[in-house]
Amino acid sequence: MVHLQKELTKTGFSINPLSHIIKKKQGKSDFNTLKYFCILLILDDLTITIEEETYEIKSNSLVFIGPHKMLSFREYKRKEIFIYSFSSLFYEQYSNNPTYLYSILFFNSRTDIFHISYVDASKNMIKYYLVERLYNFQNKNEELFISAAYTIIKSLILDASLALNSKINEKTEKPQYTTNILTSFNMKIKMN
Repeated sequence: MVHLQKELTKTGFSINPLSHIIKKKQGKSDFNTLKYFCILLILDDLTITIEEETYEIKSNSLVFIGPHKMLSFREYKRKEIFIYSFSSLFYEQYSNNPTYLYSILFFNSRTDIFHISYVDASKNMIKYYLVERLYNFQNKNEELFISAAYTIIKSLILDASLALNSKINEKTEKPQYTTNILTSFNMKIKMN
């Protein structure tokens, strides 16, 4: 990520294909996220190692990785993977609620990543809306590019937050006919 620091220092944001980053690193497929937040847009199945833990990520997925993590990629050639890197300052200067940045999406005590899949969208549609449009803005106007970049980052974080809430709700839903322990306890007291 060191070679991207010029771009990240200038705007606080960078989007690059993984292949470009590895090429700039002279073929080395491991690096540290440093102080930057990263969202990986994985359009093809990928094996990634983060902090010595290996993950098999399915295509059309997003992976959220917090700062100061060691990443290593295997079998990445001829695969479409894009990395959104951004600083906390980039996100905070445009956000009226930066708490999402410091949430379980990027800082999780159980795992070094959080990932979601876009199962209802095609690879081409995802790539168009999340990559190609952003590159179009980048080629036209830096202010529009930064605004579009923030909007996409915020959208990805909100999508992931919604997916996280759905997962939490699925785990906490109880069968319709069960009672909680306090109600059960109160009923037993009344019976005695």
